[in-house]
Amino acid sequence: AEQGLAALERLDAELARVFQPAWATRAHLLAKLGRRTDADTAFRRAIDLCTEPPVRAYLEQQRCRLFDA
Repeated sequence: AEQGLAALERLDAELARVFQPAWATRAHLLAKLGRRTDADTAFRRAIDLCTEPPVRAYLEQQRCRLFDA
């Protein structure tokens, strides 16, 4: 997960800011590392950028799971 986050950091900053899959990936990696607050922020950004209802619903479900544990 740490290597994945490092790879995301190497993406073009402007592209990464508006690229929903990068935010979703970041959220999942942060959750895997137990960084729930950071993951929550990333999930919220991914959800805000999402245009497809099924994907949005999936991301919202994953975000809710952060705090169920």
